[in-house]
Amino acid sequence: MQVVYHGTDNPDFVPVYNGSGAYNDYGSGLYCTEDIELAREWACKFQDKKTGYVFSYGAVLDGLNVLRLASSEYTVLNWLALIIKHRMSSNWSALVKGRAQQFVERFAPDTGLYDVIIGYRANDSYFAFAQEFLNVALTVGQLSRAFDLGRLGLQIMLKSERAFLPEYLKPMGSETIDAHNYDGYNRTYIKRDALARETLNEVRQNLYGDGRTILDMLEGVGGGPEA
Repeated sequence: MQVVYHGTDNPDFVPVYNGSGAYNDYGSGLYCTEDIELAREWACKFQDKKTGYVFSYGAVLDGLNVLRLASSEYTVLNWLALIIKHRMSSNWSALVKGRAQQFVERFAPDTGLYDVIIGYRANDSYFAFAQEFLNVALTVGQLSRAFDLGRLGLQIMLKSERAFLPEYLKPMGSETIDAHNYDGYNRTYIKRDALARETLNEVRQNLYGDGRTILDMLEGVGGGPEA
């Protein structure tokens, strides 16, 4: 069993299967982290609030089907395609949406048989990398460089109804982050967000490694999907 944490602004939070919106990194599920400091940041991300809550759980992954996107079996392209699949915007142009759908069909892993997904987190600023890539403004090499520089935290997402059963998910308590500490965690959250923007500006200025664009990837130019 491993201890995981969920940060939220809801004092009455209870994990429920299919309880979160589908417009999250990997779809609907319970998003947690093994890093309590990161969970505290997530709980304090709203500047107009002054209280956050971190709920802890004992997660038993043995016996569950786990998709590990951070393993060597997958690349940044697989991770990005899965993010795009769930965070595709209705505001995108028809051209970009069509490009995104092709990219998802080619690179997004099939998550249908998995109970748990472990992978990197993409807040709104990091999602800007995906949009730049879709708009042919970043190469695969630049995308990989941004990913490396971003220091993205791992998140554990409990996805299936089975993963929410008591034998796999055990509540272990909670903590309240009061106004005295809230602002500090909020500043850390904002700094992490600013780092994403700085990283994006840096990688725009230089070419790194693989010079293929998304158009090259979809047309099969230059070989396979290594990144």
